[in-house]
Amino acid sequence: MKYLTLLLFPVLLLCAMPAKAEKGFAIGGRFGTLGAGFEVTKALTKRSRLRVGVNAFTFGTSFNEAGISYDVDLRSRNASVIFDYHPLNGRFRVSAGVFYNKNEFDADASGALTIGGNPYVTSLNANVSFDRTSPYIGIGWGNAVKEGKRLTHSFDLGLMYQGSPKVELRASNPAVTQADLNQEALELEDALSSFRYYPVISYGISFKF
Repeated sequence: MKYLTLLLFPVLLLCAMPAKAEKGFAIGGRFGTLGAGFEVTKALTKRSRLRVGVNAFTFGTSFNEAGISYDVDLRSRNASVIFDYHPLNGRFRVSAGVFYNKNEFDADASGALTIGGNPYVTSLNANVSFDRTSPYIGIGWGNAVKEGKRLTHSFDLGLMYQGSPKVELRASNPAVTQADLNQEALELEDALSSFRYYPVISYGISFKF
């Protein structure tokens, strides 16, 4: 309930804001690398817009790191506040904003595993998380509250910086030392370091009121 309130509050606040140059607001759906979701768009000035949105998805996959095969459950839940500027007063836009970022995943492995350079028979669970507050920059095509348009399409391409991954490892076998777990966690963090930059690609449809 607290998470739902956190997401809905900025949406309600945005709907209450007065637009200075173009009236109305738009509500739309989006789909992309952050999953499926919706957003509300409000005009600030003739060339600027403010968007508030939420996205979510889950995904299962696997990967191998240092000889250990992990089964992965990825969960993504995000809320965003993004400022758009339309330099030509058309559909092209440049964007900057911030995400409340809950990208994280659990990775599980079991059997005869080498952890921190030492052999064990155990199950292993890794929880990987990122910075909760993540800045965003991007470009896009779309203007949901453009005068004379009711139904609009949009496309966004950008990067969210979510910081270096943070790995917590747990083993079922009490013989696994904390030093070996720490070493394995460092190796996982290094292997996943490229995820500090998350590509944000999305397509959306909005309806203006």
